[in-house]
Amino acid sequence: MKKRISLGTDPGTLVPSLGTIVNGNGVGALMSETTVLNDIGTPTFTRATSAYDPSSNTIVGAGVRRRRTSYLGGKNVVNDLIEPTRTNLLAAGTSERFDLWTNTNTTQAGGQTAPDGTATAWNISDTNAGAYQSIAQVVTVANDSLPHVVSIHVKKTTGGTSATFGMNVGLSGGTPVSVSPRVNTDTGTSGAGGNAATVVSAGDYWRIWVVITNNTTANTSLTIAVYPATNTYGIVNADSATGVGTATLSGAFLEKAAWPTSYISNRNLLLQSEVLSNASWTKDNATITDNTLADETGVVCLDSILEAATTTGHGVYQNPTAFTASTDYTIAATVKAIGRTWVELTAVKKDASAARAWFNISTGVVGTVGANASSSGITDLGNGLYRVRMAFNSGVGATTSQVFLSVRSADNSTATYLGDITKGVYAGKFQLEYDTTATTYWATTTAVGLRAADSLTVDLSSIVDTRRNLVTYSEQFDHANWGKTRATVSANAVTDPNGNTYADKLVEDATAASSHFLSQSYAGFTNGQAYTFVAYLKAAERSTVILQLPGSAFSGNRNVWFDLAGGVVSKSNGGALTSSITAASGGWYRCAVTATADTTAAGSIAIYLDSTPTGSSIYSGDGVSGANLFGAQLVAGTDPGASNYVATAATAQTANVTGLSNTAGTIIAIVRPYGWTGDQDGTTVYFPWRDSVGNTGSMSRASATLLNMTKYGAAGGAQAVSVTHGFTNGTATSQAMTWDASGVRGYVNGTLGATNAVAIAPYLPTPIIIIGADQISARQFSGEVLVLYIGRALSAADNLTMANSIPSTF
Repeated sequence: MKKRISLGTDPGTLVPSLGTIVNGNGVGALMSETTVLNDIGTPTFTRATSAYDPSSNTIVGAGVRRRRTSYLGGKNVVNDLIEPTRTNLLAAGTSERFDLWTNTNTTQAGGQTAPDGTATAWNISDTNAGAYQSIAQVVTVANDSLPHVVSIHVKKTTGGTSATFGMNVGLSGGTPVSVSPRVNTDTGTSGAGGNAATVVSAGDYWRIWVVITNNTTANTSLTIAVYPATNTYGIVNADSATGVGTATLSGAFLEKAAWPTSYISNRNLLLQSEVLSNASWTKDNATITDNTLADETGVVCLDSILEAATTTGHGVYQNPTAFTASTDYTIAATVKAIGRTWVELTAVKKDASAARAWFNISTGVVGTVGANASSSGITDLGNGLYRVRMAFNSGVGATTSQVFLSVRSADNSTATYLGDITKGVYAGKFQLEYDTTATTYWATTTAVGLRAADSLTVDLSSIVDTRRNLVTYSEQFDHANWGKTRATVSANAVTDPNGNTYADKLVEDATAASSHFLSQSYAGFTNGQAYTFVAYLKAAERSTVILQLPGSAFSGNRNVWFDLAGGVVSKSNGGALTSSITAASGGWYRCAVTATADTTAAGSIAIYLDSTPTGSSIYSGDGVSGANLFGAQLVAGTDPGASNYVATAATAQTANVTGLSNTAGTIIAIVRPYGWTGDQDGTTVYFPWRDSVGNTGSMSRASATLLNMTKYGAAGGAQAVSVTHGFTNGTATSQAMTWDASGVRGYVNGTLGATNAVAIAPYLPTPIIIIGADQISARQFSGEVLVLYIGRALSAADNLTMANSIPSTF
């Protein structure tokens, strides 16, 4: 049995054996032999910043996967949202603070409920029926020919009375470019032409976006103007100042792309909010060790700050972008004591005064709050962890902005003291924001408003294939390892039980009064051990086939005649044995014979043609008649069942195989791309095949309409297919790669796009698979990804079944 991750909420499910020979099965049967690779083993996931999860409308911390459950083949399957690095280019801190935009006569009220449930949304109102009222922001952009996408969350309305919401987005400085989307916030309907927008539901909000593309004519200013009322209710293709009303806004986002990724907040004005060792932080007589303690969610992201053995102050500080004059800010951090009871938050204001607050992180009590601090608070997070915060107004002046966290020996103390190198605090998750209260934390790295790339590496060592097959070239009877006696083999002559044209035909010659067969030797028959010989057989001109275990190890040949016309065992001889015949698809039968060896010896298994169901295998051939063969298997033991068939090539499978099979298999990547443009964000899945120079098998986007699928071998050879297909952002697509001894095939949405029959020697290094990223050139997919593995090469019919079963909710 192969270990398999749970599909949905059923952890610990074992993989029903991979490799069942089926044809055109329903998706439920196919899913029963499928491993979901997103979760096999212990995946390694990294992302250095927070991110927004659009499926739950919540902010998740650094290193937390964003996942969504879909239903496929009677099973819950959970995909991953994988996105590249992107930055919110709006002015720092303004993606949710609409009161900081340039205001043209609107009335503003904060504290509204945002999509993530926090009180960070704003009501922006136009109360003048004689003039347009708006807020706006101007961003400097490059003089190039690339697109930007502007998105904003606007609360849904009801009742048929709300004014039309609008944005004017324009590029200026050269030949102007502009778009002016207008949206009915009751229905989500947008205008046409220049008034069009893409509108998607985001819980109680609409997410509205437009794309604007520069033209290399010296446009370097991009203006975003937001209008709560461009007309009265329902009019989205014409403007009138008579419209009045309120729009509730949240989550504005400007990114340099042609399609929006998930929302990025730029609320946190600090850099490297969880990496105190970084040069963004100045160490004040303290030693920093990164990632030494888990936060309240279990993520190890808090650093230790240990005092230096000097009579000084001890802590860390950062110089953020200069404070805006006379503006409210809040600084917050997560802390835990290491032998010290008190910490102090300090902000050096523009007038050179300092806002200060002290916190007892043993008892969870706010200590002294200085006169320049507006407010302070402490929240018990459990396990000795506390979230401390202080609000202040920046004042007026030219002093360099600074924020500190200091370890203190007592309340209301700024005195120096002799440090103890074993004492200090754990600290991390720092956030400085425009607000009088602390909002949901957003982890940062090298820039404000940056979301780091998602990286998911899956350990495939938990896929353990225990199937066995002691024969070689189990589906290539034309190979020299199968000896032919008064017979020939026609390769790939008919459709096999999987629906592919890989079955062979055994054809008798014209020798009179003789046997006609093929055979393969096996050197390891052991006295007392049961063996089972299996093959898939189908009638052609001959409808009787004999399977034989060798007399050298079984004290006489053990023979079983299979009547493929009647679907029955018609005869057996040679000693004790058991046999079976089971109907498979397409007129095929799975035929098996089991017996116990009574001598340790080498011997040859054989497949004979016969002219009658109860004959002797001796008859006169006609040179053209024969029967069809597929999938031979010899195992030590009783009949393993159809589900435990495994194909072989040059090497028999005599031991467990860890990871993906190198002889036959299928990988299906079900993807919903966001923002695929040319080859910018092209890689979906990297497979664990490498050649001698480090090339890695992959499914990767080569251009806007081309998908490459490649498998490399140890000798430097490659099996590659290129499938022409144009992907649609926001639309789910199934892309599949199958491989077996006959080559590699590529499918898109269940349709075969290309085949490569080049034979190479596979090579499997450390069994990992990388989802959504390219190890070599750092290209990255953008969108949702679910990766499935089946330990056989799916037929065209089964690929189509899987593709047609992708849920609309994926």
